[in-house]
Amino acid sequence: MSLSTVQLLRDTFATCPFDVLALIFEAACATFIRDSKKLDVDWNAIVTPYSLSRVCKHWRNVTMDTPSLWQYIGVPQSALDADDFSPFVEHVDRLIARSGTGCLDLVIRYTLLDERNACASEDAQIRHNLHFSMLFTKLFPIASRLRTFHVVRNGGLTFDGADSIRDLIVDILCCPTPRLQVLLVDLPTWSNEPKKLWLNFPREELPLFLPEAPALQRVHIADVPIVWLDLHPDLGRLTSLSLEQELMYTHILWDMLYLAPNLLHLSLDFGDVKELRSHPAYPVETLPVTTLVLSRRGSFPLFDAAWRQIALPNLTTIDMESWVLSSMVVTESLAKTVTSIKLEFCYDEDDGRRETFAKLRQLQSIRSAALHYDETLDIDERLLFDSLCSYNGPMWPRLRDFQLTGLRSQRSREQDGMYDLIRMRNMRNSFEYRMFSAIDVEPDTVPDPIKSLKYDTVSVPPKVSARIMNVLGRKNCTVIECGPLGPDSE
Repeated sequence: MSLSTVQLLRDTFATCPFDVLALIFEAACATFIRDSKKLDVDWNAIVTPYSLSRVCKHWRNVTMDTPSLWQYIGVPQSALDADDFSPFVEHVDRLIARSGTGCLDLVIRYTLLDERNACASEDAQIRHNLHFSMLFTKLFPIASRLRTFHVVRNGGLTFDGADSIRDLIVDILCCPTPRLQVLLVDLPTWSNEPKKLWLNFPREELPLFLPEAPALQRVHIADVPIVWLDLHPDLGRLTSLSLEQELMYTHILWDMLYLAPNLLHLSLDFGDVKELRSHPAYPVETLPVTTLVLSRRGSFPLFDAAWRQIALPNLTTIDMESWVLSSMVVTESLAKTVTSIKLEFCYDEDDGRRETFAKLRQLQSIRSAALHYDETLDIDERLLFDSLCSYNGPMWPRLRDFQLTGLRSQRSREQDGMYDLIRMRNMRNSFEYRMFSAIDVEPDTVPDPIKSLKYDTVSVPPKVSARIMNVLGRKNCTVIECGPLGPDSE
């Protein structure tokens, strides 16, 4: 590009109408806020407004007079680790002033330094506590403008009562937040007595969190007792709720669910669940959720008791460990509505596996399934593929998308169960397909062809994978790294 062309472009943008340039700048500074623990601080969103303002006087006027360019408060690790936090506090002051009265998005993600070195880690915690106190002094007056509140700490911290960020979060979330839409607080904390994390409850009453949050849509809380109780206003716009606690009280959980009448996604991960005699629990009768995720042993008493009576008329997706499913009552309604399942097999014996598959066979509407074997028993391979390839009513006849990881063969022969599945459901000239077609079965049990497969080399060896790809095509087969279910495994 010639110098004259560059100069022409500079002159053109230098005289570009204010409104047009403001829209271009908004697109350049835009950041996508997700309620994900993996969301990192967007460095580009931090520096871009400053970069644009330095190009020329016209651009500076546009950036200074466009409040939406200054609404992102990202707190990077480098700022928290710095000896002098004052420059960053001044940056926050500028953002608050230049953003006018608009919404603000706060994103904090940090890691304690060198957890292997106790002294270094303690020094880092002291420094972080001081810096957080300075930061939140600026945030308290503008809490009502927060649209996103996202705080994630990588790595756990042993609870000793000196966790400044926890106390500050508790305090600021007791303020009115009428614009808050996304709330994500994830502070992994280790404690031999999880009840200490509950702000002296039940000896003392919990504060009223989120007293005014009518716009709240998505919430993820981990190891911080941010809850809402029976006297709290309804959270009618809340559609996604994820709770991770070492200890949860039943009456609090039911209150939270009762006050979210339009909840679609529910994820519960509890180490233990307790019921207090002084606080009777009143389970909800119906949950409108379409997606239910359950993890760890704390889910068991819920399912073993009250969950058996809860109606789930809209449930389409379940994500849980196998032993949780084995204790679940699969109603006629669930058998028809659930179309997607993610399941992790662990902590089972042979009888437990058989109970789980008895429940899986009842879910005849499954179209998408992702199975991960955290541990493999001798019966697993045969139990899975005998169920899927049965001539007498195969499991999941509507299955189209299938993911399998962690299934280690316990037999000496080649692992060809997945290939048998494809032969039966996709190869109309195969012996397996002709055998099934020759049997007089109900039309609803004739299986649909598999559309796509995802698997690791543990579950499907390369030789078998090559044969499968010859049938389905490479674009419909994905080899993934062996790992837990979810986005990380893909």
